Amino acid sequence: MSERCEHGRLFGSVSKQMRLSISRKLRDNNLPINEIQAFILLDIKVNPGTCLRDIGKRLLFDKPTITKCFKKLLSLSYIKSVQDSEDKRKYRIYHTEESEKIIEELKEISIEVREISYRGLSDQEVEQVNSLMRRINNNLIENNR
Repeated sequence: MSERCEHGRLFGSVSKQMRLSISRKLRDNNLPINEIQAFILLDIKVNPGTCLRDIGKRLLFDKPTITKCFKKLLSLSYIKSVQDSEDKRKYRIYHTEESEKIIEELKEISIEVREISYRGLSDQEVEQVNSLMRRINNNLIENNR
């Protein structure tokens, strides 16, 4: 297999390994959420007042996955849902005080996994990887419009 054709398999493998690393660290820290719920909670922290559809678009998760995770995070009191004052059909989602501690732990886990994934790479190589991944991603987004 030529190296030019191998990138799809490598992207899939890297994604899977990162998710496995995050899952393991969540379990090791006895956190009651999975990696998808962690991604959603961090997204809500960064985008307060967001809605489920926007979370799904940003994180590339389908509606059933987002809805299931939303219900779990709601049951743990890590998020709250507030009806939009202008459009009563919409609900805005915010993180709660109860989630602050876990969000800090999630940030630490993210840093740890990132450091593991970039081990042995120079700052220049890390930037080059990120730049190439953004370009490939943008190419594919443009193609899929």
